[in-house]
Amino acid sequence: MKKLLTYTLPRTFNKYNIPIAIQSNYLKDYAKNNNFEFSLPVTEIKTKNIYLELERITKKKIINIAMVSIFILPVKNLRLLNSLMTKVNANTKFHFALEKLVLTKSQIKKWAYEYLKYKRVINFY
Repeated sequence: MKKLLTYTLPRTFNKYNIPIAIQSNYLKDYAKNNNFEFSLPVTEIKTKNIYLELERITKKKIINIAMVSIFILPVKNLRLLNSLMTKVNANTKFHFALEKLVLTKSQIKKWAYEYLKYKRVINFY
């Protein structure tokens, strides 16, 4: 059974503020339903646009990491997202439970670009 690292955010993302305990339980269910070994979540620092813990756990090694939503990442800020992804191994898999997505760093960048492109056209997208 592969290990699934989990990552939680104690601050608002995409206008939602999901308590850590709920994020953790959801990720635990996700791990169980997808045959992963669950690990207790690494929780980020509360300060806006800081991803120190995420950078620490994704740095250069191949891992499976789960988050409640892709919007935990700075998908609305491509410069910050690109900076965050520079040291991530190309084979690392990011699991986003709510969106049912499993993406690599290059796929995340592409997804964010597409999201912003359509968000400009459709204001409520």
